[in-house]
Amino acid sequence: MVVDKLQGANAPELANKVSKWSTINAVTVPMAAAAAVAGPPTIQEDITKQSLVPAAPPTQSCSIQQIEKQQRETDHNKELAQLINQSPIMLFMKGNPKDPCCGFSRKVVDVLNAEGVKFGSFDVLSDDAVRQGLKEFSNWPTFPQLYVQGELLGGCDIVSEMHQSGELKEVSLMASSSSWGSFSFFFWFAVSYLF
Repeated sequence: MVVDKLQGANAPELANKVSKWSTINAVTVPMAAAAAVAGPPTIQEDITKQSLVPAAPPTQSCSIQQIEKQQRETDHNKELAQLINQSPIMLFMKGNPKDPCCGFSRKVVDVLNAEGVKFGSFDVLSDDAVRQGLKEFSNWPTFPQLYVQGELLGGCDIVSEMHQSGELKEVSLMASSSSWGSFSFFFWFAVSYLF
């Protein structure tokens, strides 16, 4: 049974969809399987027989303030995505590469420099909206955050582990290749690092 679709590799959108469907009426696998066999419910059922239909999107009851807030959040996420994609490899850190303001940021900069990786950077201490927004956008609460081809690679620990294993060199070489795309990175990262 297909309940939603996602096109392309977009980690924040995937997280939102998973969150949306995982919280809808606490559907269990047996209920979902039974619903798939029996077909969609034809009447409103009690709490013991949960519907697979998500809550209706806000319609007329949605206030102008709520709509404006959603629009601001959408605009802010677009701005964050543009910032993340400023460079094939982008580091969001405390301070700048020449003057890091925390040990974790310094360590990631040192690792990237040791690998000879060319990267862009952004000082999250200079813009609180970006700092707080990235925490929500990436679902990663700390800095530094290293992005490759628009996808979050991780923080200091992950970058350090990948450096020690030699994987960081592979990622940086692939990111600088013109044939490297977001889906390719996401697939490589999922297969190589997560499994």
